[in-house]
Amino acid sequence: MRLIVNFRTWLLALLAFTGAVVAETPLDPHLIQALKTGHLRTCLPNVSFQLESAGLASNPQKVANMYCHCLGNFYFNDLSKEEFEEMRISDGALPARIAQNRRAIQEHCATIHLPHFR
Repeated sequence: MRLIVNFRTWLLALLAFTGAVVAETPLDPHLIQALKTGHLRTCLPNVSFQLESAGLASNPQKVANMYCHCLGNFYFNDLSKEEFEEMRISDGALPARIAQNRRAIQEHCATIHLPHFR
């Protein structure tokens, strides 16, 4: 299990580095924060409800908060202006670079923050 977690961490670091090289024009930090805030508005209630319904966390809101922040950081911290435009044109869908890595990002954040993934 530890080997899988280390591999995922390594893979995400590699993907983040690769993404940083590909990203052309950095997005305004205020816009990145706004995207993260919007993401939290939908992520927090959904994940909290799922954790509470399944009885998977003693404090579902706290666990969901950490998990959703983790996702938001991976989704938006390195977003470029070009990727933001891609999101705008597609009515808010994640840009291709992030969408391709979405499952790995979710698994990484789940491994760190969701009790049943440890």
